[in-house]
Amino acid sequence: MNKKKLILIVIFSLVILAAVVKNINSASGSKESAAKNSDLGIPIKLETVVKGNLTETINYVGTIEPKSSTTISPSIAGQIVQVYVEEGSIVKYGDLLIKIDDSQLKASLETVQKKLETLKTNYNYLVNEINDFYETNPLLKQLETAQSNYEYLKSEKSNYEGLYEEGAIPKTTFDKLVQETNNAYLKLEELKATTQNSYENLVHEKDMALKQMEELNSSINELNVKIEDTVIKAPISGVVKMIEGDVGDLAVVGKPLVAIDDNKELIVKVNVSERDINRIFVGSKGDLKINGLEGEITTAVSKIVPNVNPNTRIGLIELGPIQNEKSYMLFSGNSAEVKIIANEAKDKLIIPKNSIKNLNNKNIVYLYMDGIVKETEITTGITMGESTEVTKGLKGGDKIAITNLSKLYENAVVYVFKGEE
Repeated sequence: MNKKKLILIVIFSLVILAAVVKNINSASGSKESAAKNSDLGIPIKLETVVKGNLTETINYVGTIEPKSSTTISPSIAGQIVQVYVEEGSIVKYGDLLIKIDDSQLKASLETVQKKLETLKTNYNYLVNEINDFYETNPLLKQLETAQSNYEYLKSEKSNYEGLYEEGAIPKTTFDKLVQETNNAYLKLEELKATTQNSYENLVHEKDMALKQMEELNSSINELNVKIEDTVIKAPISGVVKMIEGDVGDLAVVGKPLVAIDDNKELIVKVNVSERDINRIFVGSKGDLKINGLEGEITTAVSKIVPNVNPNTRIGLIELGPIQNEKSYMLFSGNSAEVKIIANEAKDKLIIPKNSIKNLNNKNIVYLYMDGIVKETEITTGITMGESTEVTKGLKGGDKIAITNLSKLYENAVVYVFKGEE
């Protein structure tokens, strides 16, 4: 039994000894490898500077709205008797939308038209009376008789006046003739005045009738306009967005009744943070991705509302207009993923962002030259993702370190991994 224990102890000791020897050899190998690497330099990977394209984008979600829309309010009150469309209906300019009861208006129109017909008859009668006045009026016959009588008496008076002066006739006879002549003159003047007044009265009545006819015609025109206004038609082509009324409801003057969106041209409204809105300009390109549509729609920023909400620090921009060729799929209110190009570098020098080191507030890269690296200051442009534009300090074909930057320094000896140089 003791012999078996002794054998186990010996075996266990040999295992431990073998492990210790292995660790010693491994440590020795690592030191030799480290010494070898130290002699070769700091190991790095290289990246060749090449030209490329870089686009900086700002991403938001916007809302599609029509470029133009209209809300229709009735100009006349009344009960709705017919609704010809429903929300979502596609209408053309002039299509019937809603009919308002016009029965009372038509009754009023009929009454006014009858008054006008009566007045026209009276007016025509007066015109004829005026035209024929000096030919058919009985007063003219009386006036003619009075004129003849006066002329006769006036002649007689003239004849008798000489006889009276010669004493051939008594004074009473002459005075009587003078009185008769004066009376005939007064009667003649009275008939003249009566005739003139009669004529002027006819003219006045005709003028009043004409004025009343004009007023009635004006009333008829107004009633016809009101009757036309009871038929509400589409002022534009588009899609019915809203209807606020049904058969039997009362249409109120000025209260919105129908809204129509012109979906032929659409815009996209986007709420943008004040940080980003200052990087966007009218004309900035934008790509739209809309659910249900394949591919992207390319457009541009068309409007920037010149104020930012002081509470939310949010501003508003518009993109478009977009020609809506798929109106059966693209509607007002749809959301759109908006990608606005804030900056763009085309055919510029591009390097990995992680190859840049900030040293003493300067952007530097380590330029590889014949087994060493040189600290090279650069000026950068836009950065997008893991790539950065270089505007100054490098040229195409230069090789720069992209690993172990924290260990590198000016004129550091480096070892380039196989296949990298």
